[in-house]
Amino acid sequence: MERIRIAYDLGERDFGENRVQVLLEKASVLPRDIRWHFIGHVQTNKAKQIVGVAHLAHSVDSIRLAEKLNEECGKKNKRINALIQCNTSGEQTKSGLAPEKIGNFLERANDFENIEFKGFMTMAPLGAKEELIRRTFSELRKVFEKSRKKYPHFSWEHLSMGMSQDYEIAIEEGATLVRIGTAVFGERNK
Repeated sequence: MERIRIAYDLGERDFGENRVQVLLEKASVLPRDIRWHFIGHVQTNKAKQIVGVAHLAHSVDSIRLAEKLNEECGKKNKRINALIQCNTSGEQTKSGLAPEKIGNFLERANDFENIEFKGFMTMAPLGAKEELIRRTFSELRKVFEKSRKKYPHFSWEHLSMGMSQDYEIAIEEGATLVRIGTAVFGERNK
């Protein structure tokens, strides 16, 4: 938290966390104007905990989760900004909707009056060669462009892709948000 305070004092206001409990701890003691990005997998039973805390949930990966977030926001009279997690690498171990399922999700997304969908998120395979990383990010950019044309009523602002080891490729492929906690804060973001 000390390093977050230093970055905050230097003017940074956007910080990410990938565990709900750690997000809640940090948000309770750090300045209130921090825009918290929840970048981890959100379990439906923990959705209510990020409502009112997370400025942007990067990993909405199912209709079920969107329904739960929408419901919890309604109970608290809140709205949440969210990104749809898309699995463009095809890895079985990664969460996210397959690119061909995005249209079905977006057809239902109008039902979620308490969620403002702002774009997409993906993760490249760890340790992959540049070609596969680039293809993973390029595929998400294509999904983004196609969705922006077909569903212009959504606020298409963000492509969240790239982490400390591959953010440069992500930026080249159109990322508007990169998740570089390890590069900034070291191995463990405590």
